[in-house]
Amino acid sequence: MADVYTDIDNTLDVEVNFDNAPQDISVEEQATDGIQVGAQPEQLLSLIGANERLAATNARLADEILPTLRGGLQTKEVAPADIEQVVTPDDGYLGLQRVKVAPYEREVQVVNRRTNESEFLYYMEDIAAQYQRSDYAVCMAGEFYKNADTTILAGADAYLTSDGDFYDAGTTHTWHDDDDIHANRWVVYYFKQGENKSNFMIADATACPTVLAVKGHLGAIIANIAVSFEDIIVPDGSSILDIRRGSAWHSHPDSNVIKNILEHSANYMYYTTQIIKQLILGVRSVTGGTVVKHYVSNPGMFFFPELTSLTGGLLVEGPITTIYVPNLTEMNGGCIANGNMCHNISLPNLRVLSGTIYSSFNSMYVGKIELPRLETIQGGIITQFYGNSFCKGLKLLELPALKYCKATLCNAFDSSDVVISLPSIEQLSSLFYTVNNADSKPLKRLYLGCKGMRSQAIIVNFIGSNCDDIEIGNGALQPINISSATGLTRENIVNHILVKLGDNTGQSALTLTLGATNLAKLTDEDKAIATAKNWTLA
Repeated sequence: MADVYTDIDNTLDVEVNFDNAPQDISVEEQATDGIQVGAQPEQLLSLIGANERLAATNARLADEILPTLRGGLQTKEVAPADIEQVVTPDDGYLGLQRVKVAPYEREVQVVNRRTNESEFLYYMEDIAAQYQRSDYAVCMAGEFYKNADTTILAGADAYLTSDGDFYDAGTTHTWHDDDDIHANRWVVYYFKQGENKSNFMIADATACPTVLAVKGHLGAIIANIAVSFEDIIVPDGSSILDIRRGSAWHSHPDSNVIKNILEHSANYMYYTTQIIKQLILGVRSVTGGTVVKHYVSNPGMFFFPELTSLTGGLLVEGPITTIYVPNLTEMNGGCIANGNMCHNISLPNLRVLSGTIYSSFNSMYVGKIELPRLETIQGGIITQFYGNSFCKGLKLLELPALKYCKATLCNAFDSSDVVISLPSIEQLSSLFYTVNNADSKPLKRLYLGCKGMRSQAIIVNFIGSNCDDIEIGNGALQPINISSATGLTRENIVNHILVKLGDNTGQSALTLTLGATNLAKLTDEDKAIATAKNWTLA
């Protein structure tokens, strides 16, 4: 057998090159000099084994390692709201992933919101939702009409315009949207602070949008100049702290709904000489200021479905068809309405009153006051008139649940047809305030349940001679003073008062104060009805 000479180097050199564009992995066997193969195939088994191991290593690199490395560098497209860690607004790196920032979509859902069907309009709710950003706590979309070449951008931390410009500071924007088919344009205002801490200040009328749509929890919208809002849209899940306007007339639609207002504390929410047919305001608390100042001759309808706290201020000043406050249970100050006309006031769940339901500096018309669950008048008054004014129109004031009137119930009326019914009354500190008007005719009839304890008095004051019918509930056992009602007849005193007094035998005497005028109408037999029950007449 011939001699065999072999010089084989089995050492392998593996080189893997990585850059931003992944390359193929090359595995090369080192070149050897002077390899001479003069053996039979069975003598080359060690060389074949080495080649097989090389092939297996290359396959494993290609199947397992390379895809992992490539995956760590794959491109990921993100929305504009998620780029706070990206190096530039167009492109950058987030960790080991290459991030491509998607462009702002300028074409949004087109919704026709007005009667002219040929108009294409941006819908502010959609704009606010679409262009919300995670690097700002609150965004608000504002609608502008195409009636100016420039718009002042002020009152926020950053701005995005419908023609594609973004600003991180206030400026005057020059519009370049001649090719935009929409009849309106928009600005998205961005605010860094949420939690109702960022206010939107309007200092120039040219910077005021006609429609606002809020996404997040904005502070107060404040304008001390005359501005016109067609709508302020605050969807559920978002809120604004307040709307505060100065004493300048503002334009408004005649019907509107604004929800999710946390607290009105100063100035005016509405201040207008325009007719308001129906206004629904979702303000939850009023601590000061006036919510609506409505100086027109036509009464409007006002609804406050979210109001649960009233500690100061005034809800409506001006003529009213209906004012409805369904969820207010306790009133600790403030006034519901002020003006010279109100057809209906309804607070169906009010239980404690420490404020004023209705007040006026002029004689006023009141059609109906509904307080079916009112139990306590802690302070304040139901109707308050000043000077020589008095109430017109009211026919019935019925408070079926009222037990404790620790202040004055109301002012006098000018109609002899008024009936006041207090069937559950236990304590009445004062029925009326006095008025300096000779034409005042307090009421036609007064019904007092007189269900209180011996220590609680019923005081009926400032009635005068026009009322000839006062009735008390059966079994009354508490001090009663009706001496101001000088117009009572003998029959009324006997049948509606004396015979209904409770039997006070065995207790310290209780006093029924009728006054000298009424006592003179009674016979000794009449008086004996009371004294026999251990009552003293005065």
